[in-house]
Amino acid sequence: MSQWLRTRFHANEEDSRPVKFPPPGPFWETSTGAGYATVVAYVRLLSEVTEYWPEATSIECEQRDEIVFTERFPRPDWWR
Repeated sequence: MSQWLRTRFHANEEDSRPVKFPPPGPFWETSTGAGYATVVAYVRLLSEVTEYWPEATSIECEQRDEIVFTERFPRPDWWR
């Protein structure tokens, strides 16, 4: 499977990490506010968002052929 879903969603503001580790792809907390953290995460299936972040709401996604790392979204040390 070569496709990824780049997702953006609201998670727990106090601890936005996934409840299981490692998740299917890299993730980043991008901001906080109004009682939630905004997370960007790459997953294979949309259902993996709520599997790893059960509290996730306001989920948006777009298909990607590959994971794109940038200065804002650097490759995590654990992702190789």
